[in-house]
Amino acid sequence: MTVARAGFGLACAGLLLLTAACGVQIQDAAEPLPSGAIPGLIGTTAPNPDSSLATRQGLWFIKDGGLVPVTADFPTPTTAADVLNYLVAGPTALQLTDGLRTIAKEPLTLEPMISLITADAPGSATPASMGATVKVGQAFSSLPAADQLLLLGQVVLSLSDAGWKNVQFLDAAGSQLSIPLPGGRVLLGNARKADFASLVL
Repeated sequence: MTVARAGFGLACAGLLLLTAACGVQIQDAAEPLPSGAIPGLIGTTAPNPDSSLATRQGLWFIKDGGLVPVTADFPTPTTAADVLNYLVAGPTALQLTDGLRTIAKEPLTLEPMISLITADAPGSATPASMGATVKVGQAFSSLPAADQLLLLGQVVLSLSDAGWKNVQFLDAAGSQLSIPLPGGRVLLGNARKADFASLVL
């Protein structure tokens, strides 16, 4: 028994010496990861579970070729980045069984199809003038025309219901996007909820 214990002690001492020789610093206690070590989705970290949440209708998903609103627990106050993150995350498992879907992330890579460039801070402008600028990903140009329309509609309706009434879009190169609208029209500049009203089911 004494020989076995001595052998175990020698093995542990050897392991510590080997670890030190490799340049690995030994800590007496575990340390938490630094803030921001795990990235968020779009320009913000994941919602803080301690944050105040408000359940309201105003997140728009796709169903049967149109757009339908659903309720979601938004942080208070809600940022434009929060809204886009929810769109990228997509419908819940229950909503998926009801036929809802999102085009806000690429189907193969699951990377966000949209990213927030700028947005007026909540309360920094009059309600009617609140605006945001959103950039679409490289894969946007490969989407069928109907899906392009639905994706832009998702973004505009969701941001509008959260307070950003004017939405500009940039293409993957950073140039202003010509926004396709229902009926074959094309818009340059700010898109508003009324522009996509005919997509609402």
